[in-house]
Amino acid sequence: MRCAPWLLSLACLGLAACDADPAPNDGPAPTFDSGVGDPNENADVPGSHEGDRCVSDILSYETPDEPQICGDDGLLGVEVCVDDAWSRCFTEPCKQPGATRPCGADESAGMIQRCVELDGFDPFWGECAEDICEPGETIRCVDEFEGTVLGEFVNCLTDPAGASYINPNACDFDTTPLVLAFAGTTPTFTAEATAAAFDAGSRGRCEAPDWPTAATPWLARDLDRSGTIDGGHELFGSGTRLADGTYAAHGFAALGALDSDGDGAITPADAAWSELVVWADADADRRTSGWELLPLAAYGIDALAIDFRVDVDCDARGNCSRERAPFSAGAGGLAGELVDVHLVCD
Repeated sequence: MRCAPWLLSLACLGLAACDADPAPNDGPAPTFDSGVGDPNENADVPGSHEGDRCVSDILSYETPDEPQICGDDGLLGVEVCVDDAWSRCFTEPCKQPGATRPCGADESAGMIQRCVELDGFDPFWGECAEDICEPGETIRCVDEFEGTVLGEFVNCLTDPAGASYINPNACDFDTTPLVLAFAGTTPTFTAEATAAAFDAGSRGRCEAPDWPTAATPWLARDLDRSGTIDGGHELFGSGTRLADGTYAAHGFAALGALDSDGDGAITPADAAWSELVVWADADADRRTSGWELLPLAAYGIDALAIDFRVDVDCDARGNCSRERAPFSAGAGGLAGELVDVHLVCD
């Protein structure tokens, strides 16, 4: 069976499905035979990079490495980046993502494997590991300054190999407003000591952030209709307070709250569209002059996507452009991408 190059499916790559997954916690893992054959007869089987360095953390200064096809003794499988190192090659498919089973080896007593599903690949049995927590468990986070509840956030995660772990950043929040990077521009930042204070996080934690140039302006919402943008509560990021009283985890969560018709984008069909403005702080004084604040229509923008991807680019001071989604424009308008910028604060 030949596969289109864009369809990276384990089944397509020659991994035969098991007749049935073992019931969770129902005895040791069974022996598996893929039937792929002798490795010398499979010239297209790639090698494994187990132990080689890779980038696993989405909060690092580099873009994380995606899972990739690998080979192990003639069997095709998937290898993933965990703790900045490539895993072994996982070659055994499974059928029920999230299911678990005990590991069979004596040295793995008390450990489990989890059925892992990654975009572009069929589910596979992951690494043997301790069952630390139940994926999806949440924790209530409280603002240490205000004493207000920030919300319920996921406290138990799984790595790409299926091992569960406690989220060390469940209640940590960067200052992350959205900027508009028009085609051909990249967010760059300045640290202006003489500029006015601006509480980018809206909670008194980030009053002197590094600042994007006017070439990549802020997406904003003048909530009090004062004609000025007065803090992070009027940008789209971790300073945005949502309808339930909690704060947004990032800029796209804040923007997504305005998708009143649920179509996955912010457009003129959404109730808050007319309230959105672009703030290009041309003199970098962190104060809004009337001519710096324009509606989206002035740039010809007609849609803002909220389904983002992660592509990390950081400067020498640690300001990082991370989450990204496209925005479109009509004839004569300026298209580009929305970028959630994680700012350094002094």
